[in-house]
Amino acid sequence: MFEIKGTSWCPFCQEAKELLESLSEDFSFEDLDELPEKGLELIQEGFKTIPQIWHGGSHIGGFQELQKYLKGDNQ
Repeated sequence: MFEIKGTSWCPFCQEAKELLESLSEDFSFEDLDELPEKGLELIQEGFKTIPQIWHGGSHIGGFQELQKYLKGDNQ
């Protein structure tokens, strides 16, 4: 399962959700506007952009990294 942390107003967050939906991939979405403590956690961990995406507990990165990951280009 994929986990996306982002906001409802972020275009890359929406694109990540739409991409996973189009591939019938299961995912959860944490809206950082509704969960500001989660956003603070991301900042404290050194993340500066959204979305931040994980798969099976492993960090992938943002939307562009998700696209590469799904194509099998995990280098």
